[in-house]
Amino acid sequence: MARAIGYVVLFTLLVAAGCGQAEGQLGHSEKAMGGIGGGGSSYPVSKLDLPRFRSIRDVAEGYLKSAGRLDVSPSGFLAVTDPMAHRVFVLWPDGRVRLSIPVHEPLACAFLTDEYLLVGDGAWGDVRVYRLLGEKAFFKTRLQGGIGQFARPGDIAVDRVSRRIYVVDSEADSVSVFAPAGNFLFSFGQGGSGPGMLDFPTGIALDGSTREVYVSDHDNARVVVFDRDGNYLRSFGSYGSDVGQLNRPQGIAIDGRGRVFVVDAFQGRLQVFDRKGAFVGYVGTFGRARGQLYTPSDVAMDKAAGRMLVTSNGTGKLVAFEAGIPHLVRPYGGLLVMPMRKDGERR
Repeated sequence: MARAIGYVVLFTLLVAAGCGQAEGQLGHSEKAMGGIGGGGSSYPVSKLDLPRFRSIRDVAEGYLKSAGRLDVSPSGFLAVTDPMAHRVFVLWPDGRVRLSIPVHEPLACAFLTDEYLLVGDGAWGDVRVYRLLGEKAFFKTRLQGGIGQFARPGDIAVDRVSRRIYVVDSEADSVSVFAPAGNFLFSFGQGGSGPGMLDFPTGIALDGSTREVYVSDHDNARVVVFDRDGNYLRSFGSYGSDVGQLNRPQGIAIDGRGRVFVVDAFQGRLQVFDRKGAFVGYVGTFGRARGQLYTPSDVAMDKAAGRMLVTSNGTGKLVAFEAGIPHLVRPYGGLLVMPMRKDGERR
């Protein structure tokens, strides 16, 4: 409780101070200055170039009540959970609504293929498979275990090579792995703060080049890396608001050059690391104005369109970014609410 109160107090101070700038910026240089809103200590950064990101458009604005988890299909279709509307929206690549699926508590979504969508429902504790045909979705099956399989299916990732399905169970502090047909294979992770342990994991991403699995370890304020079979490899990140530190890590994504983008809901920005955990830079500043982030939740790479998408819950939209000239970062965006346990307590 004391930790939660501390978060609220700091959050209030940040809002009162009006931290952040309208366009946001990074430093990619020999040193990047730390602290929210600039200042603070210096932190050595990786030599890996971080390109400029410029806003190209806001997506799905006007009909989303909130924007939670996000995924992009191989051909560029978008799926986003809307917890307040109790729906999952599937969008055409240009952002127009293709269809919506009613879900009691939509927590996660991921494309198995362009035609099949996985949806995690916190109320029923299951992950369902829907077939998408035109502008309609048809329920097909559930992953093995059915209703009650998960305490809180917080995020889903699909290995595009093996088509294995990885489901984060935030309440169980574990990741469950399924075959493409939906049969259970194995799980990994256990509650705690030691090597390979997890405490309320919230996001997951797969590195297509190394086949490694990256998990956002929310309450340990870090990222934990496993191999595809669940063996612990390494972790990086620590609790704090300086550069390279995390408060409330949420969604996570990896681009084609191995840069790891970690959404921090409390800091209102994305921390960027290389594969080994060296700090590269950050995208975003806290706030509600265009070019700022207000409690962001998830991020996805849209390879088909050459862009990065960030969910914006507070403004009910997705924000699209396009990578351009290296060395500077120009983020633009909106944001999202922190996740809640079933008892209503904010994490």
